[in-house]
Order: sequence, then C-alpha cells, then structure tokens
Amino acid sequence: MVNKTVRIFVLFVLAITMTRCGEQGVRPDDPAKKLTVHDRMAVGLAKSVSQSVSLQPVRDFLKSEAGSRFDGDYDILLQEVRNKPVHGMKGGGRSSSPTFGEVLFGGSAASNGRSSAAGGEALLDSLGALFPLMQIAIPALENQTVETWNTASHKPLVAVLPQDYQEGVTKTITAFDAEGREYEIDAEKQPENLVMVISHNERLIAVPKGANPERGRTKSECLLLYFSSSTHDYYLNDYTSSNCGGGGGGGFWGDSGGGTPPLCHRTENGWEWLRGIYFTQQAWNEYEAWPAGAPEIDVRVYYPNSSQNFQTLGSPLFLDNLEPRRRRDIDEKWWNPNREIIAWNTTVHGSSICYSFIEDDYEPVFNPKTVTVGGSFEVSGVPVTLNATFEIGSFDENMGHRVIDFCPIAPQLIAGQRCYSLGSIYFRSSQ
Repeated sequence: MVNKTVRIFVLFVLAITMTRCGEQGVRPDDPAKKLTVHDRMAVGLAKSVSQSVSLQPVRDFLKSEAGSRFDGDYDILLQEVRNKPVHGMKGGGRSSSPTFGEVLFGGSAASNGRSSAAGGEALLDSLGALFPLMQIAIPALENQTVETWNTASHKPLVAVLPQDYQEGVTKTITAFDAEGREYEIDAEKQPENLVMVISHNERLIAVPKGANPERGRTKSECLLLYFSSSTHDYYLNDYTSSNCGGGGGGGFWGDSGGGTPPLCHRTENGWEWLRGIYFTQQAWNEYEAWPAGAPEIDVRVYYPNSSQNFQTLGSPLFLDNLEPRRRRDIDEKWWNPNREIIAWNTTVHGSSICYSFIEDDYEPVFNPKTVTVGGSFEVSGVPVTLNATFEIGSFDENMGHRVIDFCPIAPQLIAGQRCYSLGSIYFRSSQ
C-alpha cells in the first residue's frame, strides 16, 4: 500500500510542479525539472501550503503551532499537525472545522489541481513513511519572529530547502507565494519579512514504531517520547535537565578577566564543564544560515588513553545535539549549556584534552566524510602528538577542534568571558 501511494504522490507532485511552467518568476531552465523525488515532494508540499496561506484561519493556525516551539525553535512537524482542526473554516455543509491535512489536500482552500480528501490522506501517509521529519519551519529573523507576525496582513512566502542544501554553498532557494508565483530568494542574507520553509527537523529523532531511539547517539535517559504516528515514534531531547542540554548561567574564576590568576587554573579531580558557546556573524554564514533556524551542535572531547600508555586518544565523550532554544540565544552572545565533561585527573587523563565541534545537519542518506582531530598533548610534562578520526555526514560542518591544557587560563576574552577560539565560534571550558 505504501509503494502504491508513493507512486501516486510522485505523479501528483509531477503534475503540480509542471503546471507552473511559464508563470511569473519561473526561468526557462527551471531546476525543478532536475529535482530528486525528495525535492519534488517538498516542492509539491510547499505549493499546497503557499496556496492555503491565502486563508487567514490557516495563517492563524500556523502561527499558533509554530509559537508553541515544542523543540525550542519555530518548527511545525507535519505528521503531528495534519489531523489538528483549523478553526474558523466551517462551511460548505460541514459541522466541524477541517483538519490541516484536509485544508492542504482536500479542497478546503482553492483546490487549483489538488487531490481529493482521500487522496490527500494517502499523500500525507506517503510523506510520513518516506520523510517522517518533514516540517514547516518559520525561522526567526533579526527583527521579526512568529510572535510579531501580523497574520491579518502578511502572507509569507513558502520556501524549500533542497536535498543538497548546504550552508555556504547554496546561494538561493526556491519559494512560492499564495498566488502560486515562484521566486528565487537569498539563502544567506535574511529576508525582510517572515518566510516559511519546508525542511526536516534536526532536533527530533524519528524511528520506526517500537524501535530503540538511542542509536548510539543521545543517552537514553535524555530522550522523551514526544509523538507517535502510525509508522514512527518521535523522541525529543529533555531540555528540563541540565545534564541533557538545558541551558543556564554559571561562570568561573576569571570570567571578567580581572584579578591575578593562580599558578594553576584548575585543581586535581575537579569537574571540568563546557560552560558556554558563542556564535559570531561569520559563524552563521558558515554553519547555519537563516533558513535552517537555530544550530544543532555535536561536541566530542578526547584525552590520552592511559590504558595504552597515553599513546592513543581514548573513545570520546560525546555530547549530542546541544540545541539553543532560539537562534538569538547564541547570536553574538554566550549561550550556556553547562555540561559536565570529566573529573580531570592529570594522572589518568594527562594534562591536555581536545574539544571538537560539529554542526549537525539533516541528510536523507548518510554519506560519511572523515574528520581528524588532535594535536600536541602533555603527559607527565612530556608533549606527545596524538590524533583521532571519526565520521560525520557529508552535509555536517566541522567547526574545528582545540586542545586545552590543565593549568593555563583561557587566552581569549569575548563579551566579558574567558574562552577558547575556533575561529568564528568561541567556547568556555572550566572547573
């Protein structure tokens, strides 16, 4: 049944994408003709959403759903909202409000070639089976957020992040307005008004119904079951726990840069913490442009392996998907995840540890690339050069790595905080 409905959906998307040839904004070399199945489905969804956005009850519905910020960002999971009622749209002999899925594909707005309600259900089922994390995101802009959206006057464009979208590489993305016109908008420079984006949620973990959600990534005690569809379970990181990515305050000696530092900045067996992360404007351009919302940051921490006579780097401590609740929480300011790293003992761990930072991006099919980290570590007063490798997805961005030493104070001072530099981002690590 799924294969049959997938074929129906592909035919449906082909039909609605081809109907736009020759309309305003479509180029003669329209790249939609070369799109993957994933992109055709996303474009078909974007066109249906953009047509439905012509109705204010739909705009009010989407503002409310995005404003709930279930994952901290302004994201709307398609499979979760498809059966929710869109209030204010009774009529046509109905005794109740249509669902969002019915509005999209069932003719509650101007149909303009869309399928029947039954066909729409099949299309949404196919999307849920093939791309369970597909969502409608409304990224916060510098001067506008969902909270300030005037739904009475503004009908947002609906853009698509293509399957091969990459920060710093993709220069424009395709968007559609409520009248069906197509535009190419800047993927790096923020637009003046809010834009909806068809993309994939990078904060949820979706697994086949009943499957183990951990998959070697986030610790199981940090995962909460958020939602279940007919085919998948969706898990979300527990933001309420400081051990699972919840942000907070907290400082350490020398935050303000004043006073006389001690001879050694740390004490034996004291807990080392990842205190804060700071994104510069350059980091946004390199690692998470505006259409993708707030960043998802993976951190690995390596140290020399005492069981191997300190000649190799041991298996890393892995902090999966550290997620600022909002883009502005880390935009040229300190965001404080406050995560425990190790009870640093120089006899066990040596006098140096290495931090590695990755910006985690959605990738439909995992195509690995190798990252090498390491450098000069100090063990019993003797420097040794050690390296380690690991694999990340081809769309993930390597934000850099840094070896830090036990005694010296962090060398940089950014926004009143002692920190370490990775170029366009900074981090704070201390006891």
